Amino acid sequence: MREVLGKRLGDAEADLAFNFYSAAYRRAWRLFDDVRPCFAALQGAKLGMITHGEPATQRRKIDALGLSAHFDVTVIADEVGVAKPDARIFAMACARLGAPPERAIHIGNDRRVDAEGAAAAGLRGFWLDRFGLGSDDPLRIASLSSVPSLLAGTA
Repeated sequence: MREVLGKRLGDAEADLAFNFYSAAYRRAWRLFDDVRPCFAALQGAKLGMITHGEPATQRRKIDALGLSAHFDVTVIADEVGVAKPDARIFAMACARLGAPPERAIHIGNDRRVDAEGAAAAGLRGFWLDRFGLGSDDPLRIASLSSVPSLLAGTA
């Protein structure tokens, strides 16, 4: 027996509820409108992705969204045993890309984990703040449309 929202469910009911959730979760996977134009502007650049979560689910999501074609390297924290903001995961991604940290940037949706973690590892770190939570923050970018100019600053 499992309890869901205060109701005790048998294994078959719990499996049904989980399968319903999983299907809805997959249907909700969407790219923001600025993602594809950003990739088009960065064509030819070496790109890496650092993510966390259950590896099989992360890989399904990456493939379903067509992201794997745009990244040269994908580092999944749960596969390598270290997660952001630990400097080792940023070093792994840079090493796999063949890019020295001081010539790399990292953009993520968490200021502390992504922007500050990357900076502590020697990269230029930025916080993708799509919701305007830190409008005066120097580590903040509001859209991926800013990325090409950020990369130009790493040359």
